[in-house]
Amino acid sequence: MLNIQSIYPLKKRLNLNVVTLTEILGSIYRSIYSFLERIPDFTAMSVHDQTALIEHNVHNAGSMSGLLILRDGDLYGNYAFRRANLDTYGSTSVDGVTKLINRLDINGTLVKLILIVLTFSTCLDVVRPQIMNNNSSLSETTERHHLSSMHLFSIQNKYTDMMFIYMIYRYGYTEAAMRFAGLVYNVLQLCVHTTEAATVQEHDAMLNMVIEDTTRKLTTEDKVVI
Repeated sequence: MLNIQSIYPLKKRLNLNVVTLTEILGSIYRSIYSFLERIPDFTAMSVHDQTALIEHNVHNAGSMSGLLILRDGDLYGNYAFRRANLDTYGSTSVDGVTKLINRLDINGTLVKLILIVLTFSTCLDVVRPQIMNNNSSLSETTERHHLSSMHLFSIQNKYTDMMFIYMIYRYGYTEAAMRFAGLVYNVLQLCVHTTEAATVQEHDAMLNMVIEDTTRKLTTEDKVVI
């Protein structure tokens, strides 16, 4: 979308309306599913468990993935994109996200590994999911989700072990511990920003649409397989 924008006159290029901004951010959040569907531990899960993970973790896990995309794509370097974010979320939020991007580990492999660990968490999001499929209540969905928490914990352990083996091999124990601490710090700070972002009506509506679209895709693909 930003590439298409470059064909317009300068005055129009400097403006990015909130609708276009939410479409761009929505595509960034949706990309988390493209990442997850390549992970065997995710594809081996039932559609219900996949949906529960998406509902619980898409906000923070999607935001962590988004930090990597924002950095590698230098999206905040685009004036119109940054201006639209300032208008929608405010300078405090944009400045905070900028700091998170600058602190994000330069090793993209580590970021992707911590992203997998976060995605299989049962307690990552402090923002409770508002959309439930099949007319399930929050308590029912949460209860069923917790039934598989030990399985999710074993998956987390596997990827955490994998991450530490990789870090220790590449950096040594001390630097590996420091890099892990930096990643965890970024995650905790990110949770604060995503909680604040959820109070923005446009962001909340975009996130709900991402959850609806992703869970609908999961259900459709499951029916095709059957």
